[in-house]
Amino acid sequence: MARPHKPINHLPVSQKELANYLGISPTMLNLAEGKQLSRNLPAGLSGKLAALGLSHHNTKISKRPKRSFAISQPKISRELAVVSDRMELDVDYYSAKAKVLQRKLDEMVSKYTGDIQWLNTVEDRMEALAGKKEFKKDHNWFENQHLVVLERLEKTGIVTQVKLEMQVELAKARAAINRKLLMKLRNKV
Repeated sequence: MARPHKPINHLPVSQKELANYLGISPTMLNLAEGKQLSRNLPAGLSGKLAALGLSHHNTKISKRPKRSFAISQPKISRELAVVSDRMELDVDYYSAKAKVLQRKLDEMVSKYTGDIQWLNTVEDRMEALAGKKEFKKDHNWFENQHLVVLERLEKTGIVTQVKLEMQVELAKARAAINRKLLMKLRNKV
């Protein structure tokens, strides 16, 4: 009885399928390829396995499969069309989503910048009016504006901007990934 020289896990079939091909049980095959060889394959089966492994190793990899694959081509073509259409929709969706989110981010940054400027103005006016009783009504109005602006700044602050920017980048990345894979899919067909 001869022992196979290489592990057989390099073949793209399950151990059960390979054992079926060799006409032995999966247990026997497992024992034959295990580290603690309690059994070896008979020479004929070992040769059959070696021939299969060698044939698989020497088969040239091509971009186009052989003719047996062409039989299932219509079904695959339909599936490819569906997947391709879905990927195109995803590219369009995520590209559009990224643009919408970017506009929202740009508006948020603009509002934040404007609110910071307004907050500085309000604080300057409050300092100028501090202690002047005749401007108490104006001072109260500026205090109210100060609170309103601080509340708005919490909603449009740096953390919120970063979170929104992350959503923009994720949408762009999803669009780019789908676009890349769609091109890869089209090049293989």
